[in-house]
Amino acid sequence: MNDLTPSAPQTILVTGGSRGLGAAMVMDLAARGRNVCFTYLSSHSQAEQLASSSKPGQVLPVCADGRDASAIEQAVKRCVEHFGRLDGLVNNAGITQDRSALAMTAEQWHAVIDGNLHSAFHACQAVLPLFVEQGHGAIVNMASVSGLIGVPGQANYGASKAGLIGMTRSMAVEFASRGVRCNAVAPGFIDTDMTRKLNERRVAQMLERIPMRRFGNGKEVARVVAFLLSDDAAYLTGQVLAVDGGLLA
Repeated sequence: MNDLTPSAPQTILVTGGSRGLGAAMVMDLAARGRNVCFTYLSSHSQAEQLASSSKPGQVLPVCADGRDASAIEQAVKRCVEHFGRLDGLVNNAGITQDRSALAMTAEQWHAVIDGNLHSAFHACQAVLPLFVEQGHGAIVNMASVSGLIGVPGQANYGASKAGLIGMTRSMAVEFASRGVRCNAVAPGFIDTDMTRKLNERRVAQMLERIPMRRFGNGKEVARVVAFLLSDDAAYLTGQVLAVDGGLLA
């Protein structure tokens, strides 16, 4: 995807875009001139506020539950009807329900797998026919370092993110000849509402593991996502880029 001209703005769909990393991606893409459609589940006021922060008509919020294949299909349809095209997908929607594997319930396991992995698959299935037909498209799946290394209490979350990485690589190989690229981003410890609630001891423990000795921020992750959606990454597919301050080095 090249830098956009006013006459032919490209369109990106971001799932789970109303807050946190998703909102950072929406704002970054809009600032680069993209039209952005993003889904949200319950954060209606945040979604409307985010949409109003960009140029009128540039950002479209759509309430949709990614765990429902038909709902995400309708979101894609609405996005295309509104903007006239769709060029990229960012699978960002997800949840955590951390708990020891000994105490984790079946409901907690399935909730995270459904919310993080199944929802991303539904979104990919919804956009791939269009991407294949038009001969181009870029998919970025938001994985995590938890899908690459073991994290206590995250058997469900780690499995969902490892699954995303496997799905990314399989789809990259399957659709490369059709002009569709599929990559993943694996954030490390990022400054979010969750990390801000941690006590000083836990923060110190986490920082000790990061060679850069700081948390990342949403803008740093969003820039990597924008790169993977761009023509600067035209020969890059099936890859997992860790944005982790050297955690995995």
